[in-house]
Amino acid sequence: MSYEQNNNFYVCLQCLRRFTIEEAYDLDFTCPECGAILFEDNNEELINVLSMLIKNIKIKLKSISQTPIPAQ
Repeated sequence: MSYEQNNNFYVCLQCLRRFTIEEAYDLDFTCPECGAILFEDNNEELINVLSMLIKNIKIKLKSISQTPIPAQ
């Protein structure tokens, strides 16, 4: 999650490969796979989805840890 929050990404709209800004710069903002121009990728929605998933996992883990284990 912090990787997504702390980095800027570029994406090829044809083959959907993602690159960090450093990789995109080294590639002259051209996809090495298909030659298309790379565009800045807004990963805000992905960050929101990851945040929600992490929150739900924490809730489930808390629920599990509070469930008593039956004696056998």
